[in-house]
Formats: sequence, C-alpha cells, structure tokens
Amino acid sequence: MSIYKKSIHLPLKSVSLMYYLNFSSEQADQRTKRYKENKSKHELIVYKTGQNNYLLIEGYEKYFSLLKKDPNVVVKFVIGDYASSLEARYAAVRELLTYERSAWITKMQQFKILHVNYKQSKNTLASKLGIPFKKVEHYLLDDAIPIKIRAKAAECESGQLANAICRSTLNERMKTIMYEFITYPPKHMYRLTNDSWKLARTMILANMSELMKLSNNDIRFLIVRHAIEFRKRSKENFSYDMEKLQRKTPIPLFKSTYIMNGKQHKKSSMKLRK
Repeated sequence: MSIYKKSIHLPLKSVSLMYYLNFSSEQADQRTKRYKENKSKHELIVYKTGQNNYLLIEGYEKYFSLLKKDPNVVVKFVIGDYASSLEARYAAVRELLTYERSAWITKMQQFKILHVNYKQSKNTLASKLGIPFKKVEHYLLDDAIPIKIRAKAAECESGQLANAICRSTLNERMKTIMYEFITYPPKHMYRLTNDSWKLARTMILANMSELMKLSNNDIRFLIVRHAIEFRKRSKENFSYDMEKLQRKTPIPLFKSTYIMNGKQHKKSSMKLRK
C-alpha cells in the first residue's frame, strides 16, 4: 500500500490510464453512491510521471464510475509515494486482479508489460503480486496461441498446458485439435492433464503420417480413447484403432454407442480388441 504525500485536484480526463473498465449507467450510479458514503476507503491514487503528468494507479473502478456520470468533472487525486514506476505498476496490477469481471486480455497485457518491459521473472511476479505461480502462467501465454484459446485457457486454469502444446513439435493441425481439450472445465471428463498430454503427444508424433489421413473428429476420438481415458496397452491399441478408422470400420466408444467418421452411432455388435 502506498504512503500518501499530498493531493491535487485535476479533471478526470487529464490523467493517464493503464487500462480500461466498462460499467453500465446503473452500475456507475451504484458505485458512485457507495463512494460518497465511504470517501476514505476509495481514493483515486496517481503516480507522478513528469511535470504535470500523472498516471492513475489505484481507484480504477471509482474513476470509471465517475467518468460515466460526468467526464468533465474535476476531482481530488492523491499522489502516491511509490518508490518507483515498477512499484506503482505492481500496485495497479494487484488492484486489477481484484476486479473479477475485468477482461482476461486486460490482465494479460499488464502481466506482459511487467514480464517483458520490466524484466520481472514469473517467480518474482508471483511473489510480488501474492498469487500462485500457476496463475502467473495463465496470464503469460505464448503469443502464438490463438487469442480465443488464450482467453479460454486462462478461464479454465490450463495456461501451462496451452504453452506446452504451443511450444511442442506438433504441426498446426494437431495443435488446434489438442487446444480443444484444455478448454474444458477442470473436472470435465475430457479435460487434458499433464499425463494425458504427454501420452497424446507421444502417440501423435509416432503416428503423424497416418493420422493426417484421418478427419479431425477421428483424431479427437483416438485421443479421448487412448490418452484421456488411459486405456491399457494404449500404444498398441492406438495403432489398431487408427487402422480401423482408415478402413472406415466402426469402433465402439461405450457399451451403447460407437464412433465412425466423427459421428456417434447406436450399439454395434463389434467387440473391442483386448
């Protein structure tokens, strides 16, 4: 927490911002009322970056609520006694993390600035922000990962796996298929784990040329059957089922259904190879 030196009155729009928050008019009204009732608990704190230049560090929710009501209003800002711009930025990100509804990409951008521009390691980020290392990974995803997958990976707490898939030697088609399995919630039956990822990667790399002949749905089926479900003798059965799919032979998935060409069909008389 910053030690306050002094205050200054400035137009809302005159201060620089690190990020943006969106509120409806109704939400802005509710927040503004709360701020009036608890003035001491909701300060607008800035960091002086130069002569007559100020960067908003804490109080973003209040700032945007006031901005929604009257963008031209002049308000009181407290000048925070931060030791450096780095300390000020850490304070801003700590507050940002308390805004559960703020966009993942907003948080990702701030983490990236600390990591890249300020050369802060992931361990340092975790320590300074008071969060688990795993959470840091959720906001420092590889730029090569599609933006929608990055957002979903952060939401589903699968950032480490997203990075692992992205940095693997799989081709882009196989990566796209594997990304799907990290977008499921943590307890979902098809959720990818570290162990199932390693198994799937090994099987895919060992059978790449043959897999490329199959549809995406057939490849997903093989991954579920032999990596996600951890069947015994997985490598041997993987090749066996892959050959079956190439011949368009139906393979039972469960007792009452089977998958063929990516579609689920009713019970078959076929039996799985033991």
